[in-house]
Amino acid sequence: MQKKRIILAILISIPLITHAQDIDFTVQITNPNIEKPKVYVMEAKPGTQINEQITINNLEAKKNTFILNGADSTESIEGNIAYKPSNSEMTELGAWITVPSEVTIPAQSSKVIDFSVNIPDNTDYKDIKGAIAITKKVFHNENADIKFNYRIAQPIELKVTDDPQKIEKQFKTTPTLFFWITIAIFLGSIIYLVILQINAKKNKK
Repeated sequence: MQKKRIILAILISIPLITHAQDIDFTVQITNPNIEKPKVYVMEAKPGTQINEQITINNLEAKKNTFILNGADSTESIEGNIAYKPSNSEMTELGAWITVPSEVTIPAQSSKVIDFSVNIPDNTDYKDIKGAIAITKKVFHNENADIKFNYRIAQPIELKVTDDPQKIEKQFKTTPTLFFWITIAIFLGSIIYLVILQINAKKNKK
């Protein structure tokens, strides 16, 4: 008799992720906005493409593969927002997001992933909520024959309007290779000048 396979899907909201100690990966908005830095805030006309980036941080001491997809939002009677699982039919934001289906990230490393939101021409003017969802690819526990899928949904709030406003960004930047080369040359020059002065003093004695 075959063992039954159990798939456990855990949907975790971003505020909980940042404080959890047992989570082996996190995600973050690469260029967060000023007003709601933990949420993608977008405004655009119908027929517009919005380009964004998300950063995945692999905290484990081994490489991991992650599955990415767009997700429509759902709302409970109490008004709580959740996001549809990847095997659901997406009709709004979940269907409009274009993102690589899988990415592999080395141990204890981060990777910036490009994605886009393509708003159909016939979209009505309204506010739409959704998410870009990241799932750690299946971990298989041989003893219990259980598969664990950890999913993080990064929220998106889109306003479809005829008069989109500019979203102010924080624009975090990472020093480039050119920057570090320039710093190295500068420090090398300082050291060289110091050595010249020391030698000149010795020669005067």
